[in-house]
Amino acid sequence: MQAHPTPSTSPVVQAQSAQRTDTEALAAATDPRRHQLIVRPIVKTTFSQREQSGKQLDDVALNGSTFKDILKKIWERFSPRVKGQAVKRDGAWAVEVPTIEAWSKVMQIDILFYYTKTNLAWDRWLTSTQGETVLLLVYEFGVAIGKDSDLKEFKNACITPTSTDRSGATAELCLQDVVSRLQAHWESTFQCSAAVGGCGETTLPGI
Repeated sequence: MQAHPTPSTSPVVQAQSAQRTDTEALAAATDPRRHQLIVRPIVKTTFSQREQSGKQLDDVALNGSTFKDILKKIWERFSPRVKGQAVKRDGAWAVEVPTIEAWSKVMQIDILFYYTKTNLAWDRWLTSTQGETVLLLVYEFGVAIGKDSDLKEFKNACITPTSTDRSGATAELCLQDVVSRLQAHWESTFQCSAAVGGCGETTLPGI
């Protein structure tokens, strides 16, 4: 019996098929629900503080097409928990406003070698951890505060007011200096009148 020749696919059909494949791949890559990361946030005052003694917050599920998308949501949600980024240069402590570009200075995802990961490696890691809960460690003053003695030294240098008026209240100029160091970080929520008495706990929580 003579075999019938297999009909060939026209170039137009092939091009259309390839275009559909590319479109579907692009849609999958940019799907905002492509990845999901479930984090269990724990706020710590020092790097060495045990997770069990930190302040645990509610688990949160975050979706995004890439790790960078999810990181942006992490930053928007949890960066207000960071009171400032402590840095030590030439033996002197200072306070800087934390930024998302240097997020690993004030936050950590509890996996090994996270700081060496490329964006592609992060995306692959998200796929491997789908459905699992990972720890998100948030440091009130960043990872530079290793232990309690560092925290005390840092607060004495940068946070604790160094002068008081006759009644024992914080001197206005001193408090304004402390406020100005962190005000940029709290710009969206900072509510403080010109008078020192107008400052509430929302400006420098826990300090």
